[in-house]
Amino acid sequence: MSFESTPDTTPDNGLETNESAEKEPGLGIEFYVTDHNLRYPERSTPEKQSEVYAEMKKHGIDSVRFDVDWRRLVPDEDGVLDESVVEEYAEAMRLMQEAGLKPPTIVASTPPEWAQKLYDGGQKDRYFAVYDEYADAVARIINRSGSKASVIQMFNEINHAALFKFVRPEDLPRLADILRDKLKDADPDAKLSTSLIVANTNEKIGAVMDKTIEAEMSINGFLDKYEDMLKETFDVISLDYYPGIWHMPMREADDSYKDTFKQLDMLKNVCEKLSSWNKEYEIGEVGFPTNTPWQNEKRQRYFYDTFFRAFRSMVVDFKERDVKLPSRVGLYETEDEQNVSFGGFVERLLRMPGVSTLTKLTPNPEGQFGLRTKSGEPKAVIKGRKFGGQGAAHYKGFDTPEEGQSQLARIIKYVNRPVN
Repeated sequence: MSFESTPDTTPDNGLETNESAEKEPGLGIEFYVTDHNLRYPERSTPEKQSEVYAEMKKHGIDSVRFDVDWRRLVPDEDGVLDESVVEEYAEAMRLMQEAGLKPPTIVASTPPEWAQKLYDGGQKDRYFAVYDEYADAVARIINRSGSKASVIQMFNEINHAALFKFVRPEDLPRLADILRDKLKDADPDAKLSTSLIVANTNEKIGAVMDKTIEAEMSINGFLDKYEDMLKETFDVISLDYYPGIWHMPMREADDSYKDTFKQLDMLKNVCEKLSSWNKEYEIGEVGFPTNTPWQNEKRQRYFYDTFFRAFRSMVVDFKERDVKLPSRVGLYETEDEQNVSFGGFVERLLRMPGVSTLTKLTPNPEGQFGLRTKSGEPKAVIKGRKFGGQGAAHYKGFDTPEEGQSQLARIIKYVNRPVN
C-alpha cells in the first residue's frame, strides 16, 4: 500500500501522554536540532536566529547543533582570522542561551580546500599547525559568548565511504588532543564526540568504490577495526540514521517503502554494541526531506510519527534489558538549506545553475530536510494538531500549549514518557 493511500489518521493517534497515570520520571532523552542558518550570512541575522531558537524551544527542543565553519573563519591560506565571523558565532550562542536552550553542540567542521591540500600533499605537520589555529578560534568563540558548549563534535560521519575524505583514522587522536588542549580553559567540561553514518547504502557505495577510510564496508566492521581508537579518543559516539533515504530496503528485503521508516535493526545492533563498550552514545541526525514529487510535508510528518514510535519501542526494550540508552536525539534540521555542505568538487557541481535547478526535482541529500522552509514557513510536523476534514487538511497554529501542540512537541513527550 502506498503512503498516500494510508488513512491520514495515524500520525495523530497514540502520542498523548497519560498525565494522570505514572508519576515516575520519564526516559530523560534530550532532543536537539541541527541549524545551518549560520552558513548563510544573508539570512542569519540576530533577529532571525532569535526567532528560530525560540520556535525550536517551543516545540520541545532542548538545544541546537551548529557548525563552526573553518572556511568561514579562515577563508584563505594567508591564515587571517575573520573576527566578524567569530563574533557572529559567539552572538548565536548568546541568543541560544537567551531563548532558554541548553548549551549547544559545536561541530568542528570540514577543512577548507587550502588546508585540505596541505594534508593531501603530505604536509601533515603544517596541517596540524593550522588545525591548532582553528581549534584556538573555536575556543575564542566559546569564551566570547560567555556561554559553554555541551559537546564538541570533531568531523562528521567519519566512516562515510564517499564523502569523508579529510583525514585518516590514525590521525584523529592527534587532532582530538589539539582540540582538547585548546578547550581546557574555555570549556573543560565539554564532551568530545564524532559521528558515524549507520546505513546499508554506505556499505553498497563502499563496495562499488572499493574505497573507505581504511575500514571494512559495514558499520560493524568499522567499529570492530577502530574500537580502541574510538573508545580512547571520544567521550560520545553520535549515530546518523536516515531510514527511507540512506537506509533503504535492498533487493533481498520485501518490506514496503513505508515500513522502512520503522526498520531499526541496524541502528539497534550498533546501539547495543556501543552499550557493551559502556560508551555514551546518541542519535546525532535523523530526519526526512520534503522534495517534490518524491517527498512532501505529509510524508515527512508521517516519517517522524512512524520512526519515533519504533524508536520508543526500542529504547523501552533497552531499558527493560539494562542496555544503555542513547543520551540524546538530534533532528535534521531547523530549515531547508542550499547545497553547501559537501565541500570540494561535489559542492561546486551542486552549485552550478543547471544542476542546482535539477536537485529541486530529485531527493537531493541536503535539499529539504528542514522543519521550516528556507523562508521560515513552518512545515506540517510543527504546525500543530490537524483538524477539519472533507478532503482539505489544514492545521491549527498555536501560541500556547492550551491552544494545541505541534506534532513534534507531542512526539518528544511521547518518547520520554514513563515506561509504565
